Formats: sequence, structure tokens, C-alpha cells
Amino acid sequence: MSFDAITWALEHSPVTCPYERLILTCLARRANADGTDAYPSRRTLAAAGLADKSTVTRKLNALEKRGIIREGDQRAALRIPEHLRPKVYDLLIPFSYYSPDQLQRVNRERSDRGLKPLTPEARPDIAPAPERKHRSDKGKKRAPKKPVPSPAPEGGASSTPLDSSQFEGGASSTRVLEAPQGGASSTPKLSFNSVLSLPTDPAVPAEAGTDEREAAAPEGKNPAAGGGVPGPREEDGAERAELLVMLVGLPGTVSERAALPLVPLAVDALAAGWTLSGLRAYLAGRCDPDRVRYAPAVYEKHLRDLPPARPGRTDGSGGRPGMCERHPAFVAGDCSPCRRAEMDRQQRGTSEPGPVDGAGLLARVRAGMPVGGAQ
Repeated sequence: MSFDAITWALEHSPVTCPYERLILTCLARRANADGTDAYPSRRTLAAAGLADKSTVTRKLNALEKRGIIREGDQRAALRIPEHLRPKVYDLLIPFSYYSPDQLQRVNRERSDRGLKPLTPEARPDIAPAPERKHRSDKGKKRAPKKPVPSPAPEGGASSTPLDSSQFEGGASSTRVLEAPQGGASSTPKLSFNSVLSLPTDPAVPAEAGTDEREAAAPEGKNPAAGGGVPGPREEDGAERAELLVMLVGLPGTVSERAALPLVPLAVDALAAGWTLSGLRAYLAGRCDPDRVRYAPAVYEKHLRDLPPARPGRTDGSGGRPGMCERHPAFVAGDCSPCRRAEMDRQQRGTSEPGPVDGAGLLARVRAGMPVGGAQ
């Protein structure tokens, strides 16, 4: 490496292309003080110049054509294997570039390598770099790009246009959807604010005021209420609330969120003739929480497959005949919660006489306890 060659390549080389200057600097970094025996590979030059190898090849040919570099003594790279050996170049640094002290040192190094000293004839001055070409349209404004027309849809159908409709009394800003001609679409003529328009009596003109509409409306109907459409009744809300409470209280884990989808089905059951107590007893008797993983699904199935209501099928307490009074989901005399409660009281030693009904007596007998009280 020689600082004399690097300084010439960076500051005095007659080039205007940045790639050429960078390639010359990389060559000078590997060359001697007189610019000879530089042989970096083209891959190395491409990596240093942030370019590809084809660009490096093109720039090396241009430098060689202008007389800035030339092929040197290829024996300088004999130590590299032949299939990897790069080409050796010499930088033709002009004789006039060197100062007397530099020239004396350079010639001494050349004599040590068996070369002749530099002379003005061997290293003449290099012609200045040609003026760099500029773009012909530099400084000119580019013409605006023409809009590319969108392709027509298949089948010849055009996109739905948007027009403004005119009414008496001035222009309206309502945007209207128009169906294309030729039957390509069945889209009716519809304004965007038609959904918000309230239906009025056809006998009353649209320009009529509020007082005139109220006078033309029949008794008991509010013209602003959508043509007399009845609103929700308070009785319906109370009935749904009772049904929701009934569904949440059924055996098993029934949350309010899980019971809400069942309310419409229960409303249909009441409309079909079922009573609230009879419906609760029917559903409770068909779900065993100990055997069911998700109770709301069982109730939904039975509500959808509900049989016709039969009057007189429920007793005074609201449960079905033959079912446990305290646990309507279980048969009287075979109620597992009652047996479990009796066994717990027996183990604690605080058992008390059971209820005086047949179901309680049968539960105590099945639990292994005496009929009259504690053991």
C-alpha cells in the first residue's frame, strides 16, 4: 500500500464517475508507490463499490480505454491458484504528479525490483475527464400521467351511478341509486335516507305540517310512531322477566346469559297453553344435574320438543303427581338429595324426624333410619 497512489486516485485522478474513482482507490490501496502490481479480485472491487461485478468490468474497461490503467506484469499474482488468480493492473500515475523527493524514493524502489526509473515519456500526462452527461430533461417538469381507464365489468354491466334527485321547492342533496339500463341489475331506485323516512297517510301531502298530520291521523294512533305500529307492552316485559327468573332457578347451573336464548321458547310454550308452574315442573323433571354436563342445552331440547299442554296435569303445589315436593326433578320416595341429606344428618348425630308425608318416610327408610326419629 502506498499513500502516494491513494492520494492521486482520490484527489487527482481524471474521472467524474463515482464508481471509477472508487475502483481506482481500491486498486491504489493494493499497488506500489509507482502504481504497479495491483490485483484485487473483481468481487473485492464490487463489494467495495457497492456494485455488481458486471459494473466493475465495464468501468475497468473504460479506465483502460482512456489510458488511466493498463494490464501489468501477471507474474505478480503467481502465488494465487490459477483458477482464482485475478488480473494484475498498473495505475499510470503521471510523471508530473510526483515531487522530486517522491520521485527519488519511487525510482529507488523500482531499482530494487529490477525496473527502470520513471521518465516523462513512460508516464505522460493523462487527458482531462470528459464532461459528465446530464439528463436531457433535467430542470423540466414532467408531464402529468394520463389516467388509466378502468376495465369494463364482464357481461356489459356498468357500475351503478349516483345522481341527485330533484324535488319541488329546490334541489335536494339526497343521493339516489339508479338501476342500469338493459336489465343488467334488478336494484330498485332507493334513496339513502328512505330508511329514516316515516310512513305517512297518503291522503295527507308531504308538505303538510305537523298539526295537519295529527288531525288526519285516526284516533289512538300516533303518526310519528310508524303508522300506528304497536310498541312493546309492559305485560310482555313482566312475563319475560318471570320466565327468566324461572329458567335461572331450574336445577343445574343456568346463568342469566345462558337463560336468555330460552326465554322466546318459553314464551311460545305459554302461548300454547302451558302454565309457568307446569312448565317449570316439566323441565325440572327431565334434567338430573348430577348426570348432565350442561343443563341449558337439555332445557333447550325439551322446550323445542314440548308436547301439547294438558289441563289438570299439575297438582296444587305446581309439581307433577308422584314427584318430590322439595326436589321436583326427582321421583317421590327415590329422591337422592333427600337420602343424602338424611345420611348427613345421621353421621352428624343430629338427625330429626322426617316430614310426615309418604315421601319423607320412604326416604328415611331407604337411608336406613328408624321412622320415629334418631337412633
